[in-house]
Amino acid sequence: MFDENIRRDAIERFPNNKIITKDDKGNKELELSKKIYNNHKNLILVAREKVSYELMRKDFNKCKIIITPDIVLYLNECANRINRSGALFCLRSDLESKINYDNKQCILQMLKSEYKEINVTDNGIDKFIKKEERKQFFYEKLDEFKEAELVITDRIHGMIFAAITGTPCIALSNYNYKAKGTYEWIKGLNYIKFTDDIEKIPELIDELKKLNNITYDNSDLMKYYNKIIKCKIGRAHVRTIKLKLSNTKVILTTIKKLLK
Repeated sequence: MFDENIRRDAIERFPNNKIITKDDKGNKELELSKKIYNNHKNLILVAREKVSYELMRKDFNKCKIIITPDIVLYLNECANRINRSGALFCLRSDLESKINYDNKQCILQMLKSEYKEINVTDNGIDKFIKKEERKQFFYEKLDEFKEAELVITDRIHGMIFAAITGTPCIALSNYNYKAKGTYEWIKGLNYIKFTDDIEKIPELIDELKKLNNITYDNSDLMKYYNKIIKCKIGRAHVRTIKLKLSNTKVILTTIKKLLK
């Protein structure tokens, strides 16, 4: 409720400014959000996957709606690879996880039978990171993925980090459609596998172990990012408001046209 009020306030305060928002829309107080969003004269909503896109088209029919892959997929971090060793276990520990403790232990045993070294990590951040330290923190996290022979994750950005670093990955579904929807953008990558069934993990590991010369190719995604660039931004002053929601992080970017 608090976070949604902040978003509404930002949009109401800049009724004539171009605003680009990228987030997963919740249903809470949807009617009020529809009223505020649809009254904005120049609001662009960016969905990361088809389910959110269709919901936005239905509920925010006065706004411009576009769909693009998650912006992190724009990066290509396959170069300067580190020697790989072991598996990286990156599962959620919050409410978005649908994998219980017993299943997590089962997956760990599967990994231990195949890899001598198992590293456990998470993309969730529970501490404040200073602005000047964020870039270093980000690349240190990417190095964890670059160092792994295999990643098992139920996090969207765990799967995405594996993709952009050319790391074989088994992605598991979480409680909503976001992970599967994001996978649709990268399902052509033969080193990223998605499953709802943990019993399939051993055979997927065997399949991934046979791969050689893995390369991340995001050329097919570029046309979608160009849609954002072409949204008549022109010369602009950009102000970014970062909001941390209970289940996701939202970036609201207000773009104020400069006077010529």
